[in-house]
Amino acid sequence: MPMMLPAAQAVVPFISTISNHYLILESEVICDIPGKAADAEWRASLDEFLSSIELALTGAGVAMQAKTMVFLNPEETVVHRYIVHLQLDGAFEPSKIAELLSNTAAEISLHTPEHRLKYSPCFTDQVVTFVIEAGV
Repeated sequence: MPMMLPAAQAVVPFISTISNHYLILESEVICDIPGKAADAEWRASLDEFLSSIELALTGAGVAMQAKTMVFLNPEETVVHRYIVHLQLDGAFEPSKIAELLSNTAAEISLHTPEHRLKYSPCFTDQVVTFVIEAGV
C-alpha cells in the first residue's frame, strides 16, 4: 500500500485547485505505473488503491464523480504518470485553468520537487486533460 498516498498527493492538489473555481462533473485519473513497482503487496491492494483516489476526490467534494484506472507500464522507468481528464460544468477560460495548474505545480515543487506538471493542459469541449509526473 505504499503507493496509495503518493498517488493521491500527486493528483488531488491539482484537481482541487480547479474545483475551487469550476464545478467538476467527473474526474478520471489514469495511473501509469511502472510494472516493476507493482509488487505482490501492491497488486493485492489494487482495489484499495483505486478507491482511495476516488474517495479523496469525491469525499472532499472536489469532483461529483470520480473513476480511476491503472496501466502497468512495462518500460524500465521509475516515473509514475497520472493522466487526468476533468469534465467541467459550463463555460471556462482555458488560460485561467492553465494558470491555476501552473501555479499549483510551482507551489507543490517547493515541497515535493519530484511532482510536476508534464505538459500544458489540453482542452476539448468541456474536458480538460493534463499529465502529472511523480518521480520516486
